[in-house]
Amino acid sequence: MTTAQLEAPRGRRRIDRGLLIASIAISIGLVLVGFGVVVSVTGDEAANLPDEIESVVPVPDAVQALSQTNVVVDLQSGFTGELIIDGVTIPTIDLFEVDRAAELDLEPGRQVSLPPATVYEA
Repeated sequence: MTTAQLEAPRGRRRIDRGLLIASIAISIGLVLVGFGVVVSVTGDEAANLPDEIESVVPVPDAVQALSQTNVVVDLQSGFTGELIIDGVTIPTIDLFEVDRAAELDLEPGRQVSLPPATVYEA
């Protein structure tokens, strides 16, 4: 064999058209997924709640919350609120007043029963 036969031919390799199209499609897909992750709004940000509300359980507009689920709203220090569920205002009871009334009326060891109400704890 001569040296001319051993050398690889020099020149441009042809680009496979199918591989090019697949690479472009994958690149576009990755860019769209990245864009979706960057602009998505989830959790407390999606609820669009005032800054005074630190957290809400269950999340607002929850579709599959059980009817006996406790509703907890954590507010910033110094704020009070009114709880309205499905258009019904729930009365608010101060936990300090419940404790004070329990000390006066109950014997030691008896439990305090609360009416269905919003319990406010400072």
